[in-house]
Amino acid sequence: MIRVKYLWCRFEEAGLNTLSCLYSWSLKMIALVAMTADHVALFLFEAPLVSSLESYLHIFGRIAAPIFLFMVAEGARYTHSRGKYILRLYIGNIVCMLLQQFCQVAFRSYIGLQNVGNIFPTMMYTVIIIHCVEQSIRFWRERKHLRSFLEVAVLCAVCIIPTMLSSLFLNNHAVLTFGKITPGSSLGIQLVRAFIPSILTVEYTPIFIVLGLLFYWLPNKTSKAVSLVAFALLARYSMGIDMGFLVTYFGIYQFYMILALPFICLYNGKKGRGDKYFFYVYYIIHPYILLAIGYLCGMRFMGG
Repeated sequence: MIRVKYLWCRFEEAGLNTLSCLYSWSLKMIALVAMTADHVALFLFEAPLVSSLESYLHIFGRIAAPIFLFMVAEGARYTHSRGKYILRLYIGNIVCMLLQQFCQVAFRSYIGLQNVGNIFPTMMYTVIIIHCVEQSIRFWRERKHLRSFLEVAVLCAVCIIPTMLSSLFLNNHAVLTFGKITPGSSLGIQLVRAFIPSILTVEYTPIFIVLGLLFYWLPNKTSKAVSLVAFALLARYSMGIDMGFLVTYFGIYQFYMILALPFICLYNGKKGRGDKYFFYVYYIIHPYILLAIGYLCGMRFMGG
């Protein structure tokens, strides 16, 4: 057993580190391509070529979210200012939700009622919880850091208050569909979700936040890879079970998030190119570019 463990550690050092060739920028670009492929299948499914490849595009698209989440954990580790990082994610959520609402009001006959996805709250709450825990530990150790205590108090309120408001304003189960807008979802409710996102209604459910926390705190690539495999298997073997508000995590393609594993293992821990804001802008606007292409080609979005 000791010998096997020794050989595995040697493999990890000599193998994975040698093969680590993907920068942060490279991983994000792979995730963007996968996400775009998934959304091409969602928005342009009437095109004959897309229709024939629809399942494969959705399967490939499953790697996007875990890679984004992994990079958010890395961002929380290396960012110079977590406060600014959280603020960027919060603003990204607001822009996503407001643009979505505008398009649904202006082009409702074409777009319909289904939204186009918004992973910003998932990433934002992942960073908030990381910061809360670490600041709590710092306050506990030093016992004198009032600033740490105040930061934790404020960030805990940021998590708790939206969840309470969600219970008050989003109590209709038809509305709490985590990424799917129903006729019961009034404009006012969606504006509440834009400015005060609830941790219970994040994209991919709070399960993904837990995965993001593991990506941050687990010590090496091996343990992070095991956590990703475990969550993929959870999605695979829990399908069909009534999991309440977590049910949307267990989609038909969610198991294929496991395909993100080799890309994460090839990450070399380096930033690479910049283009920080390119990824924010592309994430927000690309669904509407695809919708515009579908509209010009005479297609109809599946939510219409």
